[in-house]
Amino acid sequence: MARTMVILAAGMGSRFGGPKQLLPVGPNGETILDYNAHDAVAAGFGRIVIVTRAELHAEVSALVERGVGRVAEAVVVLQHVPPGRTKPLGTCDAVLAAGPHVDGVFGVANADDLYGAGAFAAVGAAVSDDGAAVLGLPLSSTVPREGAVSRAVLEVGADDRVLAIREVAGITASSLASRADDAFVSMNLWGFPSSALDDLAEVARRFVPVDATAELFLPDVVGDLVGAGRLRVRLVPSPDPWTGMTNPGDVEAVRADACRRWPSPLW
Repeated sequence: MARTMVILAAGMGSRFGGPKQLLPVGPNGETILDYNAHDAVAAGFGRIVIVTRAELHAEVSALVERGVGRVAEAVVVLQHVPPGRTKPLGTCDAVLAAGPHVDGVFGVANADDLYGAGAFAAVGAAVSDDGAAVLGLPLSSTVPREGAVSRAVLEVGADDRVLAIREVAGITASSLASRADDAFVSMNLWGFPSSALDDLAEVARRFVPVDATAELFLPDVVGDLVGAGRLRVRLVPSPDPWTGMTNPGDVEAVRADACRRWPSPLW
């Protein structure tokens, strides 16, 4: 049974100003999606499911065909926008869109965060049908020099067990100076047991959006399951540095990281 890595590539890129999941950042036009798919396959995830939206389907499919589709089983699925909305229901809904193509233990990663090969390997080694795993990064390493971000802060207990997940908004580089500790945060690299799909779906069925822009985010749902004692999640500290694209000013750092840490051409 092939482990599956679900890569989330349906984001609107509102703050970035466009579809950052398609932006070339490598020397030969590689995208972050390419790098993450490459590292997931190297970590033992033999099936890659990319979730995107209808407007990007053709471009993402072409990217997969000339990239990860050459070395692993890969499929592109759509996350639909419900009637009355202008964007999808969020990252939990995106994972559920991939559900029909997931069989057994699976992972989840973003298409706009560059985690590193060691990160995928660490999560792959930690996840099993006995419990989930989440990559943890120091908060200070994930906040850009300019602009504000939201982060899923992990409360961790004994044996690296995650006790709670709390979304903190409006974090800036200057606000970090007032923090007494450097908490671990999730940047949406997860490993889940096969049973987690049913648990995620149950929480999603109860979700009632307060307005047409409300979203159901994966860390919030996992936090609910952890709090209810229905899912055990182990923190896996990242062995690799992280870079990601939230704002246009992040692109050069991502490009420098990609050129420094990966071979090119990638495939």
